[in-house]
Amino acid sequence: MKSVNLGQIAFCFFLSALPGLSDDTAVADFRRILLGRARAFAAEYRVRGDAESLFFAEQSEADAATIEEMLKEAEALRALSPIEAKEPELLDVRDFGAKGDGLADDADAFAKACEAIRALGGRPSVLRVPAGTYRFATSRKTAQFQSWNGASWWDLGYCVFDSITNCLIAGDGPTNTFIRTGMHGKSFLLANCFNCRVRGLEISLERLPYIEGSLEDYDAKERTGVVRLAPGSLAPDDDSWTPHGFEEPRLFQCFGALFDPQGLFVQDAAFLNWGPEHIGEKLEDGRWRLRFNDKTHREFLDAASAGRSIVIPNRYNGFGGMYAIYCYHCTIEDVWVRTCRAAAFTASKSRGTVFRRCRDFPPEGHILASNADGCFMNAGSMVIDCVFDSMCDDGLNVRTYAELVERTDRDDTVLRRETGLGRNRAGEVAIFADALTAAYIGSCTVAEDSEPFHVKDKGWFRRTRFTAPLPERAVNGVFMYFPRQYGIGTVISGSTFRNGRLSGLVLQTECILVENCTFEHIRASGIRMGALGDCKEGPPPYNVLIRNCRISDCRTGITSWIRMWDATKTAWSKELASPMRGIELDGNMFDASVQNPYSLSHVLDVKTTAK
Repeated sequence: MKSVNLGQIAFCFFLSALPGLSDDTAVADFRRILLGRARAFAAEYRVRGDAESLFFAEQSEADAATIEEMLKEAEALRALSPIEAKEPELLDVRDFGAKGDGLADDADAFAKACEAIRALGGRPSVLRVPAGTYRFATSRKTAQFQSWNGASWWDLGYCVFDSITNCLIAGDGPTNTFIRTGMHGKSFLLANCFNCRVRGLEISLERLPYIEGSLEDYDAKERTGVVRLAPGSLAPDDDSWTPHGFEEPRLFQCFGALFDPQGLFVQDAAFLNWGPEHIGEKLEDGRWRLRFNDKTHREFLDAASAGRSIVIPNRYNGFGGMYAIYCYHCTIEDVWVRTCRAAAFTASKSRGTVFRRCRDFPPEGHILASNADGCFMNAGSMVIDCVFDSMCDDGLNVRTYAELVERTDRDDTVLRRETGLGRNRAGEVAIFADALTAAYIGSCTVAEDSEPFHVKDKGWFRRTRFTAPLPERAVNGVFMYFPRQYGIGTVISGSTFRNGRLSGLVLQTECILVENCTFEHIRASGIRMGALGDCKEGPPPYNVLIRNCRISDCRTGITSWIRMWDATKTAWSKELASPMRGIELDGNMFDASVQNPYSLSHVLDVKTTAK
């Protein structure tokens, strides 16, 4: 019989007090709802018989098959969950040298704990992270991507767990266990993890990652403003504004925001991209004169009265808070993110990720939480009972990335510019769309997909072979989407999106359920369905059910919107996309502060009932 000490006995009590797998049953129920909707949608459009309806029927049939597969995968993994397993291996980060005193660098201790979990070979395990403040002063790269020379920003993090299986990483709750990191990497990174959970942590940067202060004066003609910095604010001359090597190509235009005395968002404005030549002028008494971009929003000029609080984020899109990449059926629950340089939560190229009871909100005494989105994820993920508050972009963005394709000397093969390490499986149905208009061109089934390879002076590519010749227009200047590559069937349930610069929820994929959510004080729209061609995000959604949501204090409640650049990327291209199909809006509530409950265009077969 396996012997245990008193500490292990106490740990077992700790483990038994954790929530069980009833939450996983709820996730399976959601997938069954989506499965039924996908089958019904496919049947309806198959009966219509016209070419475009058959295209959508084919896509929805592929959606249903993928959801069925995901249900079987999740059920097979239940017995390997560390909560379900009878005798999981019990580990504690303190046994690997972690101090948790907020002073020592605990990065090496967590790296050793990760190695110990990997050495278990997939046996169910629990790594306890007891109450304390765990400081990560040094970042590291993951083992997952070191063999690929193109890896840079996405494999760099501070608290990193890579290539572990069947593990629960459990803190003592987000009010007791704190992760504190630097700015030049992802704060908490799961990479290539399988059937893992992260629970009960608060994640934040050691320092505030943005300028915060009070606007004392604004000169509209010169486009300059005098800002008195708040205590703890990042100063404009701090070297954190200087990109570190590979960061520079991914720097994002800096959008600041004004807030009222209650900390509610008022308006935004673009600032000059930050660098030594754009810092501004340092004045006395903690004040700075800062310079705005020539494209400053007109509304900002009207709102920029003295006394407003202002925030200018130091945004870098690659460095989020809680980040999962190339993970398989992993769950993030009861995790809070207070500050980060990009999205607070991300599931990128990951299959079946679930975020449950997660929160994104500012540190006490400050205004802004994430410098970008509250959550950024791919199709097939779920967000349940979460709160995203005071983000400097969208509350949640669900999208599939497109890749550009080029012709080869074979009809069944295309070259496409590489945007990730994920590999498409045989049988995957690719969708082709015009890169300027988002109009669907057709689809084709993948026969096999190559590993990334480098073409001199052109960058990274991969080669995809199909089971049949491609449509004539499906190459050169065309987007290719793989919407089911990492799963399908997205759920956003019981969650709140509050106080954001853009939209509360952005839907850029298909087969989605949004229910019982609250959207309040969002600048643009509560929910936006569409595609952003200039960011290669899409495709336009279909088979979407939005029900019983409450939307207040937003410019528009629910809108559909497709944005495409022309070939010169200097103007918008005319929308010629096929209409979004099968949009059902049921029982949603709008208060008087919503200027326009619905703004729907390019939508067909929409059913709308409102309270």
